[in-house]
Amino acid sequence: MIKILDLIRENQVLKWEDYKDQLLKHIKAIRTNTNSQAYHPLEDTIYYLLREGDITTKSAIEQLGFTKAEEGKWQQIFSQPLFTVSGDWSQVDFISNSQKTAEKGITLNYYTTVVKTKDNVLNFVKSIPDLNKVLKELSDKYKSTVSWKTHNKLYVFLKDNDSLKVYYYDAAMKQDVENTVKDWAKRNNIQLGTRTHSHGFDSNTPITVGGKTYKGSYGQILAKIVADQLTDFVNKNKDRYTDEQYFQWIKTQAPEIIKTIQIKY
Repeated sequence: MIKILDLIRENQVLKWEDYKDQLLKHIKAIRTNTNSQAYHPLEDTIYYLLREGDITTKSAIEQLGFTKAEEGKWQQIFSQPLFTVSGDWSQVDFISNSQKTAEKGITLNYYTTVVKTKDNVLNFVKSIPDLNKVLKELSDKYKSTVSWKTHNKLYVFLKDNDSLKVYYYDAAMKQDVENTVKDWAKRNNIQLGTRTHSHGFDSNTPITVGGKTYKGSYGQILAKIVADQLTDFVNKNKDRYTDEQYFQWIKTQAPEIIKTIQIKY
């Protein structure tokens, strides 16, 4: 049994106020049983809240001092044959001779956030060969597949909390994966930021939580569960509370909701 409490660290300050207007629109729609005037579905709004970094626009490239040439170089680097490119992501896979892949459709993840200064981001890029070396060694050690991916567009990298994702399939690797990445970052002078969660999982097959089924990435599953809990709470209480009170409730209860979630693995 993997408990999500073991996977999450509540040390990143989420930008609830930035999403307050949209969340209030969702809450009002649930309470009054009307169509929401928000830009996105509720679960998507919460997902964006979990994912948003400190930088959110293309202009941040210039604000941090990157040139157009450097922006183009970034995309060139992460489009090399070494990488499998899918949309905004570029991925490297290390497949051991005794390959272990997803069991029950679950892939385990380790996430990091690279602090967004120009020098720090450049240190990240320069250290890719060393990252490949240490993760290949880890794959060989456990005889289990390890993959990692990052964004192939600089402005997307800068605005996303998920700077680097490492995928693995053997739960016994958890601490080694974390230590390997942290040691790599320290050795290459890469400052890592704080996050809502560092370990997680993706599920390609439905998992049951609280009598409901979910699948998708770790962030998507968390967002759907939190959205369902908010919807259930508002539907149960309707006009007993104001929309502002419902917003304050989800703001304080979201971490507690996550702590109660368990999955079998």
